[in-house]
Amino acid sequence: MREAAFVKQNKDKWTTFENVLAKKTEINPDELSDLYIEITDHLSYAKTFYPQSNTEFFLNALAGQAHRQIYKTKRESKNRIVRFWKTEFPTMFYHHQRELLIAFLVFGFFVAVGVFSSASQGDFVRSILGDGYVNMTLDNIENNDPMKVYKEQGEFNMFLGITINNIRVALMAFVYGILLGVGTIYVLLRNGLMLGSFQYFFFEKGLGWESVRTIWIHGTIEISVIIIAGCAGLVLANGLLFPGTYPRMESFKMGVVNGLKIVVSTIPFFVIAGFLEGFITRHTEMPDWLAIFIILASLSLIIFYYIIYPIQLHKKTNHMNNQFIDFKQKRELGDILSDTFAFLRTQFKPFFTTFFKIVGPYLAVFLVSYGFYFSSFSSIIDFNASTEYGVNPFDVFSSVAFVIAAIVLLFSGIATYVLSQATTLYYIQSYTENNGAINDSEIRKNVYKNFWSFIGLGILVILSVGVAFLFCCIPGIFLYVPLSLSFAIMVYSKRSATDSFGYSFDLVKDYWWMTFATIFVVGLIVTFASYAFSIPAIIYQYFKMGIFSGELDSETMDVNFIDPIYIVLNLVSTLAQFLLNIISLVAITFIYFNLNEIKNNEGTMERIQKLGGDLDS
Repeated sequence: MREAAFVKQNKDKWTTFENVLAKKTEINPDELSDLYIEITDHLSYAKTFYPQSNTEFFLNALAGQAHRQIYKTKRESKNRIVRFWKTEFPTMFYHHQRELLIAFLVFGFFVAVGVFSSASQGDFVRSILGDGYVNMTLDNIENNDPMKVYKEQGEFNMFLGITINNIRVALMAFVYGILLGVGTIYVLLRNGLMLGSFQYFFFEKGLGWESVRTIWIHGTIEISVIIIAGCAGLVLANGLLFPGTYPRMESFKMGVVNGLKIVVSTIPFFVIAGFLEGFITRHTEMPDWLAIFIILASLSLIIFYYIIYPIQLHKKTNHMNNQFIDFKQKRELGDILSDTFAFLRTQFKPFFTTFFKIVGPYLAVFLVSYGFYFSSFSSIIDFNASTEYGVNPFDVFSSVAFVIAAIVLLFSGIATYVLSQATTLYYIQSYTENNGAINDSEIRKNVYKNFWSFIGLGILVILSVGVAFLFCCIPGIFLYVPLSLSFAIMVYSKRSATDSFGYSFDLVKDYWWMTFATIFVVGLIVTFASYAFSIPAIIYQYFKMGIFSGELDSETMDVNFIDPIYIVLNLVSTLAQFLLNIISLVAITFIYFNLNEIKNNEGTMERIQKLGGDLDS
C-alpha cells in the first residue's frame, strides 16, 4: 500500500486518539483499548514499509505519549469509591445479567421445592429450620406475638450480627463458585429451602400476611443481595469453565475480579438490610401502608441499581455500537459456542420480532391444537365418565375431536418446524450479506419461496437417517452429522435440495469427528435446558398424584391430563423446547461456515477483495 493511501485510510483514527490523549474528547474504554492496539500495529507497519518517514515519526510520538500516560505513577482519584458504584460496577455488571437470571431462577426453584416439601412432609420444616426455632415460634404465636424473635435482641447488636452473618453468606456463595459453580448452587439451595419452608410455616398457621408485611421489610434487600452474591459465584465458575477466546487462567482471573466486584457492591445493601432488621422490623405495630412502602421502595432500589441502571448506562456509553459477528471465519468449538450465544444475545429483539412475524401464527395453531389433543386424549382414557347405562355419550365426539386435533397438530407442527428452520437460516443470511442490517421482506419471501425445498430435503434426511438407525445406531449417527448441515448448505450455498444432500458429505469429509463433537456439545446444552423447562410440569404432576406426600391415588392419574394447570405447564415446556432448538440452528450455521472456510476460504477471499477495493478507491 502506498504511504499516502495508508495515511488517508487511518488518519481519522489517529486524530481521534490524539484528541483523547489531549483530553479534548472521551470514548468508551473498550474502544480506547482497541484504538491503542491499532496505533501500535500501525507503528509496526510503518517501521516495516515506510522507515524513517514522517508517518513513522508521528506514530512513534503518538504511541510514546500514550505509553507515558498509561504507565506513569498516578495518585488515585478521591472520587474512586463513588466512581466504582456509579459507573465502573454497573458497566461491568451489565455483562453478567445472564448469571443473575440463572441465580434468580435457581433460588426461586428451590423456594418452590421448600414450599412443596413443607406441604407434603410434616417434619420438613423442622428439619430445615430446627426444632428450637420452630418451638420458639409456636410459643410466640400462642402468646399473640408471632414476630417476637425480632424484638429479643438489642437494636444495635442485632443490626451488627445480622449484617456480618449476611456478608459471610455472600462471601461463601462467591468463594464456593470455584467448585465449578456447584458450591454456589448449594448455598442458593440451602437459603431457598429455608425461605420456602419458613414462609409456608406461617401461611399454614394463618399468619401469611403478618409474616410477609414484617419479614419482607428487611428480607426484600437481604434475599435479593444473596441472589446477587450467587450471581458472583456463577461469574467465577463461568470464567473457569467457559474461557471463550481467553486462556483459561486469564479467564479465571477475570471471573474472580468481576465476581469480587459484585460481592463488594452488595455490602452497602447488606448494611441497609441489617439496619432495617435491627431497628425497623421489630415495630410490628406500624401501619400496613408504611410496611408496604418500605418493601416496594427496597424492591425498586434493587431492580433499578442491578437491572435498569446498568442497561441505561450501557445504552448511554454504547449507543449505536452493535457488534457485527462475522460468520465467515474459522472457529474452534469454544468460539462456536460463545459466538452462538453472542449472536442470539445481540440480535435477540430484531431476530424474534422477525421470527414471530413469520412463524407466530403457525406456532399459535400448533400450541392450540396441542392443548386440544391433550384434553381430547384425556377424555378418551377417562374410564370414570360412563353414564348409568354404562355408555359415555361423548365417546364418539371425543374420538372425533381427538382425530381432528391429531391431524391439525401433525400438519401445524411440520409447518411450524420448517418455517422456524427456514426463518432462522434466512435471517442469518440477510444478516451476513448486509453487514448486520436485516431485510424482513426478503427473509419472508425466501422462507415461503423455498418452503417445499425444505420439506423435500427434510424427507430425504429423515428417510436416510431413519433407515440407517433401523440397521444400527452407528450408521444413523454417521449419517446424521453431515446431513444436519444440509439445510444450511441449501440456503448459504444456494444449492438444490438434492445437491445439498450430496455436498454435505463432501463438506464434512476429514472433519467428521470435529463436527460430531460440536453438535454433541450443543445438543447436550439444549437438552438439559429443555429438561429444565419440563421440571415444573413434572413437579406439579407428582404433587397432584400424591407422590410427594406418599399417598398415591390411582384414580387421579388420568385426571391429571385434563388439569388446565398441567396442560398450560406442558404448553410452556413445549414452547420453550421449540424455541431452544434455535440455538442448535445457529450453532450449525457457525459449523457450516467454519467448514466452508477451511475447505474453500470464501470469507477470506471476500475480505481480500474488499480490502483491494478500498485501496483502489
